[in-house]
Amino acid sequence: RAMATHAGSPVPYYFHRCRFVPWKPSGVVCLAWTADGTCLGVGRENGDIEVWRDWACEVKIPGSGQPTISRLVWLPNIDGTGLPRLFSSGLTGRIIEWDLVRLCPKYGVSSHGGAIWSMEADETGSTIAVGCEDGTLRIFAASLGETIRYSRGMATQKGRILSLCWGTHKDDKKRKIIATGSDRGRISVWDAENGDIILNMRADKFGKEA
Repeated sequence: RAMATHAGSPVPYYFHRCRFVPWKPSGVVCLAWTADGTCLGVGRENGDIEVWRDWACEVKIPGSGQPTISRLVWLPNIDGTGLPRLFSSGLTGRIIEWDLVRLCPKYGVSSHGGAIWSMEADETGSTIAVGCEDGTLRIFAASLGETIRYSRGMATQKGRILSLCWGTHKDDKKRKIIATGSDRGRISVWDAENGDIILNMRADKFGKEA
């Protein structure tokens, strides 16, 4: 507080000193849109999960401070209203469904193959494919309103499955396929129904570079 004079009368002046704390947001490791494009799921390096709608953060689930999230996936909810179901996976080797009201996990299931490096749902939202540390592509059934359950695993290959995506066969649009990419430079295309490998591709090596 300081005093000054105005028109011969003392007038108090108040000074406010403020300090700014350096703000360093945690890095974003994965993003996932809902099927209708209205909500964006955000996974951060510190384990936080956020749900953004109309470019405002509506839901924030605090993480443990550790890098535990690698992928996020949305699935349809049981009645088709409100927010869909949100799942996360990570290096802990578990798939977790989150309660977006209570801001806590509903349950978790094991990948049966160690750390999860990739995870995607098919276009119907009834099946989740998971790429694991042990080189196996695993399939989980995700019925509406029910806990996801392990269905089967494809043939194991060498190397982690770092990426995957769903598609349809060019000659039969009803036949689902899954493409995977490993840390060994291999791209494999799988028949999602019977687990057979349709195609294998590998980057050519030139000298010591691949």
